[in-house]
Amino acid sequence: MALTFRRLAGVAIIAILPMTQASAQEATVGRDMGATREEAMEALRQLNSQARNPAAGECLPREEANADTLMKIHTELMQASLACTQSYADPTLYDQYQAFNARNEEMLTDAEERLTRYFNATEGGNGPALFDEYRTALANEESQFLNRYSTESYCRIRESRFNSLIDAEGDPLETYITTSAGMQLARDGCL
Repeated sequence: MALTFRRLAGVAIIAILPMTQASAQEATVGRDMGATREEAMEALRQLNSQARNPAAGECLPREEANADTLMKIHTELMQASLACTQSYADPTLYDQYQAFNARNEEMLTDAEERLTRYFNATEGGNGPALFDEYRTALANEESQFLNRYSTESYCRIRESRFNSLIDAEGDPLETYITTSAGMQLARDGCL
């Protein structure tokens, strides 16, 4: 049995599946729009192993860097929607996160497919499994960031970004992603 990562109603979630070609395809294609906040919280609690992040420390091509930035933002929004309900005094955070997923499903799917192709080409095949490892690593990194601080402190750190991005979509979101990815590429000496 191996852990694989899939989007459930647009939320990153862990599924225990035997790693066969068919089950890997089902994990990538399957979408269950009935994800509850509790199910997502349970999935997040299951992120107890350190998965390798195939994109870490690399100078990604520009489009892949944009996709990576979107996946990181998506992970931050997920974590904040699950952890910060009390801190923000807003019981609708997870609903807002699911609405973000619905509004941006095409962009999220495009980013997933782009990174899957990139991992397949640069890591010697099995892009879907590598994308699962990557998403698990992102979620683990964000969970570790939360664990370094109290939940209250984490939520204060993430509040401005959450509030400014949770309703984003279309061109403004793409512009933010492109700008953020470009800044990261420059900081990393990749431009």
